[in-house]
Amino acid sequence: MQHRLYSAQLDGLRFFAFLLVFIHHHPSCKGVPVVGVLHNYGWVGVDLFFALSAFLFTYLLNAEMAKTGTLDLKKFYIRRVLRVCPLYYLFIVFSMLVYLLWYGAPWTGTFLLRSLGLFSFTDNILSGFMGYNLLPFAPHLWTISYEVQFYIIIPAAILIFSRMPVRRILLVLAGIFAALFTFRLLLIRADVAHPAIWVLPATHFESMVLGMVIGYGGFNILLKAARPICWFILGIVLTSGIFLLPNVDTISPLLMATYALAGIGPALILFAVLNGRGLRQVLAWAPFVYLGKRSYGLYVYHFLGIHLTDVLTGYAGGLPSGKAATFVYALAITTGISALSYRFIEAPFLRRKMKFELVASRPV
Repeated sequence: MQHRLYSAQLDGLRFFAFLLVFIHHHPSCKGVPVVGVLHNYGWVGVDLFFALSAFLFTYLLNAEMAKTGTLDLKKFYIRRVLRVCPLYYLFIVFSMLVYLLWYGAPWTGTFLLRSLGLFSFTDNILSGFMGYNLLPFAPHLWTISYEVQFYIIIPAAILIFSRMPVRRILLVLAGIFAALFTFRLLLIRADVAHPAIWVLPATHFESMVLGMVIGYGGFNILLKAARPICWFILGIVLTSGIFLLPNVDTISPLLMATYALAGIGPALILFAVLNGRGLRQVLAWAPFVYLGKRSYGLYVYHFLGIHLTDVLTGYAGGLPSGKAATFVYALAITTGISALSYRFIEAPFLRRKMKFELVASRPV
C-alpha cells in the first residue's frame, strides 16, 4: 500500500474556508455585530480555498515528478474530471430545470449562453463582463471555472519549473506576481466595473501564486524567524486588515491593498496550519475533517440550502425564524444535502479516481 500524502488538518481548514463564504452569502448575517463584518468580507474564504488548491496541486505534482521523473497529464486530468464534474454537472442540470420548469422562465439567448459558460468552465469570464450567473443557486459557481483554468496552467508550469532550481522558480513566480499586479492596477485606473477584477485569474491571483510558492517551500525560511503560531496570528491580522479597506465591489486604488492582504493573509494561515503542531491537532478534529471532506458539496449546495430554509420557515409557521435560527437551519440543510451527495454521488467517483493516482493523497 502506498503511503498517503494527506494532512487531515487541511480538511479542517477547508471547512472554515467554506464557513466564511457561507456567512458572506447568508442574508441573516447582515448587520449583526461582528458577524456582519464577516458577512461583508467573508468572500476571503474563496482565497483560502484557492491557496489550498494551489498548494496541494503543486506539492502533489512535484511529489509525482520526484517519484516518476515526469507528470502523467492524462491521469491528472482524469482525476480532476472524476473529482469536479459529476456533482458539478448534475447541479447545473438541476439549476437549469428549476429555472425552466419551476420558475417558468423562457429559453433565451442569455440563458443558453450562461448555461454554456457553466458547462465549458468559462462562467467566470462571462461573469466578468455580464455579471454573476442568474441561474438558480449558481452565482458562486464562477469559482469552479476559475479553478479549472488553473488546472490547465499548473501542470504545465510544474513541468517547466522541473528544469529549474528552486531559487529561480521563486524568482519567476515573483516576476509573474509583479506583472499581474501591474495589470490589475491598470484595470483599476481604467475603472473597470466589478466583478471583472474579482473573477478573472489574471487580476485575482495572489492566493493561487502564493499557494504555489508554499508548495515549493518558498515560505519555509519563515520558520527560522518565528514559530508557526506567530505566522498564524499574523495571517489572521493581515486577513482582518481587509475590513478597513475597500470591498471588492468598490473600484479604488486601495483595492490593490485589499487583494494583497486577501492573498498574503490566507497564505500565512495555510503555511502555519501545515507546520504548527497545535494548529494541526485542532483542525484535525474529526468533525472538522468530516465537514472539510464534504466542503466541495457544502460550497456548491449552500445557496440551495439557504433557499430551502426560506421555504421551510415560510411553510412551517411554528418554527423559530430569527436570524440565528435561520442560519442554523440553512447550515444543517446544506450539510445534510452535502453528506448525501458525498455518499451517493461523489464517493463512487472518488474511489474510481484513486485508481489513477500515482501519488496517494486524501482517502475517500
